[in-house]
Amino acid sequence: MISAVADFDRDQNAFFITFTVEEGEQYTFGDISVETTLPDLDVAALEGAARTSPGAVYDSEAVERTLEDLTLAVSSRGYAFAQVRPRGERDYDARTIAITYFIDEGARTYIERINVVGNTRTRDYVIRREFDLAEGDAYNQVLIDKAERRLNNLGYFKSVKIFSEQGSAPDRVIVNVQVEDQSTGEISIGGGYSTDAGIIAQVSLSERNFLGRGQQVKIAAGRGEDTQTYQLSFTEPYFLDRRLSAGFDIYRNAIGESSSTSLHPYEEVVNGGTLRLGIPLVEDLTLGLSYNISQSEIDEISSKITDVNPNLISDEDRIVSSLGYSLVYNTIDNMAMPRDGIYAKFGQEGAGVGGDAQFIRTTVQADYYRELNTDYGIIGHVGAKAGHVVGLGDNLDYRDHFRMGGDLVRGFESGGIGPRDADTGYLLGGQFFVGGTVETIFPVPLIPSDLGFYASLFADAGTVWDVDEDTVAATGASVIGDDASIRASVGLGLLWQSPFGLLRANVALPVAEDDADRTQLFSFSGGTRF
Repeated sequence: MISAVADFDRDQNAFFITFTVEEGEQYTFGDISVETTLPDLDVAALEGAARTSPGAVYDSEAVERTLEDLTLAVSSRGYAFAQVRPRGERDYDARTIAITYFIDEGARTYIERINVVGNTRTRDYVIRREFDLAEGDAYNQVLIDKAERRLNNLGYFKSVKIFSEQGSAPDRVIVNVQVEDQSTGEISIGGGYSTDAGIIAQVSLSERNFLGRGQQVKIAAGRGEDTQTYQLSFTEPYFLDRRLSAGFDIYRNAIGESSSTSLHPYEEVVNGGTLRLGIPLVEDLTLGLSYNISQSEIDEISSKITDVNPNLISDEDRIVSSLGYSLVYNTIDNMAMPRDGIYAKFGQEGAGVGGDAQFIRTTVQADYYRELNTDYGIIGHVGAKAGHVVGLGDNLDYRDHFRMGGDLVRGFESGGIGPRDADTGYLLGGQFFVGGTVETIFPVPLIPSDLGFYASLFADAGTVWDVDEDTVAATGASVIGDDASIRASVGLGLLWQSPFGLLRANVALPVAEDDADRTQLFSFSGGTRF
């Protein structure tokens, strides 16, 4: 900071303070090392655990995370009072900062008591379980700071402050946790319009801190011209009093016959449920396990299909029973309105645990957000995703293929992209898909920033291809659009952080499409909290 100037406005009877800040040169990490006075510590192993690496751009958060990791690693080796302190040595010419982490025996101070105040709604134990220490344990400031960060990340509180005071003896410390609860309920509305399904609307009610227990509950209902969807979800983030999340989903989808033969030329009712388990492997990496079972009933297949090819769609009841797992790496700062961080997910699902379907589905997704200009609030976003599904034994049902549209490339209808039947227009789907997006988000010019209006410019590209040949032969389909040609679109989005939550509208124009694709110009979504 270069200067701070205070100006008094007599008309408003208020001071206006102007801070002048110079960002300075960008530095990178120099040499990274660990030194210790404690015996029996493997310094090389501890250096390998550091999140700071030579040549990377200097990041104070990476230093803080390294302090936490080293403190836990040393504590697990029996040094409960060990302290880890970083020391930086700046090289002005090379613009590097070398970091040395010093580990030594700290003062033998114990936690006498942890006081929690200000939580009018959230239960005490929901707050206490975020600490890696308890009354009677060795006091460690790094672990206290980690607990404070965890509590802030929960999103249950407007503010979290943790401070310490002298206990009843010189070697005793009282830890005070002061929080202020905030609204954690959310009502969301979403919708869109397509020439195939008409107007589509969805409403959901969710609570992230149910009854102050930290549990998550969601109820959702959707309605279209010929569609009804219902869902109930529940998640316990501390299953069996461990840092494991467990939950279930129950859903029912009743989908009427669409006006065209593209995506859904029949009436279908799908009832199902999912059991979920989340296991944190490290701070930002989570392993998810799931079991899903669903039953679908098809009726009233359109005569536009049956008169042309009665074998194309089977009306037999069908049960899909599958096991799945996923690995999720998430450093996103705010999932509602990301500004910085990485979200990456790899998942596989295997059907054939009973039921009528046998396949293995693999998907991968990665999104990177970065604030490109902090002065103007410009955010950059790059994303990519891909998938592959293969049938095991029997033919791969068309409904088990990837059937995508606007969820892959904006500007296309749901199910508007990919191989389809030439005679009926029915979407067959593909065994492969790939897609990517580049987007920049920025405040709308000439509108005060405190109103929360943002605009976005985006470009999407992707494709779906390779319908299962055995299924095509068994159903007698005539395939078109299976050449893996890239579909692409460009568009403009408008985002509003309104009192009703984040509202978003997109207008997308396809610039590369197949003759058989179905396009959609406009879509919107939004929500609010209570």
